[in-house]
Amino acid sequence: MFNLDDETKEQLEKATKEYHGNGNTLESALGAVFVGRVYGWRVLKMMHNPTTYANYEKILGIKFRDICKEETKFTQKNVGMKIVAKWNNFWDVVRGTYKVKDKGHIE
Repeated sequence: MFNLDDETKEQLEKATKEYHGNGNTLESALGAVFVGRVYGWRVLKMMHNPTTYANYEKILGIKFRDICKEETKFTQKNVGMKIVAKWNNFWDVVRGTYKVKDKGHIE
């Protein structure tokens, strides 16, 4: 689950060493990698607004879709993804077309 290929490890190390800015943002971006590896990139989309998601990818020099599965066996622990499973409308929930309270919550 947390095993990253050498290229990804090197990229994350490089991004960390070269980062200039608020340390909390870098910490959150790195944390998103591990959350994405456990829950999948779709859960990351539920948890973060599009700007934050894109900012984390830019900071780290990666695409979450390239290093995280779309879904994992833990995906349904996310409240938003449970709703999506019922309504079959992932992008509408992510975009906020359908408002889902606590869509980023993990149970």
